[in-house]
Amino acid sequence: MKRDQDLLWGILAVLEASEKGDENDDSIAAALGKTHPDVSFEAIRHHLLLLDDRGLAVQHGAGNWRITDIGHNAVASNPAHVTHMHTRLNQ
Repeated sequence: MKRDQDLLWGILAVLEASEKGDENDDSIAAALGKTHPDVSFEAIRHHLLLLDDRGLAVQHGAGNWRITDIGHNAVASNPAHVTHMHTRLNQ
């Protein structure tokens, strides 16, 4: 499966905006359905694992994900892209 940078940033935007501090697979997929309607659940799951590989997100429990401190730093280093993703997610 090819890596999709836009999807990676979209997932980070969802996790960073989480009011609960974490999100499960289904809620991430539902939020991304607005911006990435043609992306499969398997692709989202694969990209979550890529974020985990990079230390940007971590899985805890059964299918729950949270952004890490490194993930927050990545978001802070690219605010324009993440702001754009937040805007798209909230439309």
